[in-house]
Amino acid sequence: GDKDAKKLAAVLTRYREALLQGKSCRSVALMNEEEEAIARDLFLLTNKPVMYVCNVDDASAVEAAKKIAAMGVKNVIITLGKRGCLVYEENGNYGFVDSFKVDAVDTTGAGDAFNGGFAHGLDLGLPLAEAVRYGSAVGALSVTKIGTAPAMPTSEEIDAFLATH
Repeated sequence: GDKDAKKLAAVLTRYREALLQGKSCRSVALMNEEEEAIARDLFLLTNKPVMYVCNVDDASAVEAAKKIAAMGVKNVIITLGKRGCLVYEENGNYGFVDSFKVDAVDTTGAGDAFNGGFAHGLDLGLPLAEAVRYGSAVGALSVTKIGTAPAMPTSEEIDAFLATH
């Protein structure tokens, strides 16, 4: 519930604050659509961050990831809405992480839930694609309830969901 939501928010805040202070933070930058304008500044402040680009078709996502990687970005995550995410890794390997199909009640805060879950997954030491999958699970579970913080799943709910999906 609220305790886990606060924990996820704290992890996300810690990563973002470190990035804005110029620390590498495992080479991760979490950005939403409104923050894309500061992406170039984040490239300068961080050590090859992960960057988000949102809602493009699969072929364009792969091309965008290659271009972003050629600019020195170590890992690229491109969100594709209901289709999931493209995860493009520094070695040139890439794959798609499917979204989870759930009965959405309220999508408010779904992106923040994904970001917090993704950051928490990295904090747990999960590999990049698994951290994305973890974030996707948090986002999916968050839309099954009304509200934002009250809709954030507990660690137990996340683990149970991932065990069955």
